[in-house]
Amino acid sequence: VGAQTAVFIATHREKDAAMEMSELTDLWERFRHTRDSEIIPLIMKGEQNEALVMAMGVQEQRFREFTAILEKHIVHINEETAKVRELVTVKFRRTIIIYSAISFAGALAAISLILFLTRDITGRLAKVLEGIGMFQSGKRLVKIDVSGADEIGVLRDALNGLFNQVHEDIVAQEQYIGIIKWEKSKKEKQRVELERSEERFRSLVETTNDWVWEVDEKGAYTYASPRVFDILGYMPFEVMGKTPFEFMEPVEAGRVKAVFQENAKGLKPFDNFENRNLRKDGKIVTLETSGMPFLGTDGSFAGYRGIDRDITRRKKAEEEKAAMIEQLTQTEKLASIGQLAAGVAHEINNPLGFV
Repeated sequence: VGAQTAVFIATHREKDAAMEMSELTDLWERFRHTRDSEIIPLIMKGEQNEALVMAMGVQEQRFREFTAILEKHIVHINEETAKVRELVTVKFRRTIIIYSAISFAGALAAISLILFLTRDITGRLAKVLEGIGMFQSGKRLVKIDVSGADEIGVLRDALNGLFNQVHEDIVAQEQYIGIIKWEKSKKEKQRVELERSEERFRSLVETTNDWVWEVDEKGAYTYASPRVFDILGYMPFEVMGKTPFEFMEPVEAGRVKAVFQENAKGLKPFDNFENRNLRKDGKIVTLETSGMPFLGTDGSFAGYRGIDRDITRRKKAEEEKAAMIEQLTQTEKLASIGQLAAGVAHEINNPLGFV
């Protein structure tokens, strides 16, 4: 129709043909622009009715504009122009009808295409949702098998990467939990063994007749077994923080302190070291001390651990024995002197008897 109109106008009005052709071209370009930028996007969005209404409205508007262009020149043409106008109008209407039919058919085709694409997209999205459901149900490793490199493909790759990362994190977490459980079990066994060892040590310490103790590098008690009450008359908490020298007479304390400092310098042990101590009631008891030095975590001298044994009775028995031995010695000496005197008297008496 545009071509026929251009030929007619070129025959009767050659001067205005270029202008009219330009207007018709501009009209067509606007039609194409409206179709590409408005109608087709509506169809792709699934809004088929709106697209059809707009297409029909736009075509009607284009028809009116086209008619207006022709009406501008009615006063300048003859009866043939009217016939041509009628012919053009009829053909244009026919074209509108044909184009409308084509547009309708195109809309139907677009709708069919959209339905097909929608069905394809729906199926792919269904697979994506199925994979998400499997992941939510607790399946360890889920892989969404969907083809395509569009947005759904990007979503597929992102979800597969997420599922794989979560699976790897779960595996690592299970391994870490296993290690923790193993270490916890090991620590629990060690704790039980330590408790048993402490119980054995406590039973041994509390049932022995010796006083078990520990002092720091300054000689202050950091541990005292209950036996200290039987030996010195003090409860364990009463001696904690004090030094052994505080339970001795001044002279004895000076002697023992000097020995302690000398042994500590050379990290020497105490072996049956006798020392006199004052009980809480003021009595003097003799203790036999044995101890070994121990080191701290940094390797420096940290103190002594050892035992004290009450040898007061033994020392008293030894003193009594020594006294008895001394007394026996004196008695034997007197007996020898008596025997000697008797012998001398006998030797003197014999000659006297003879005389």
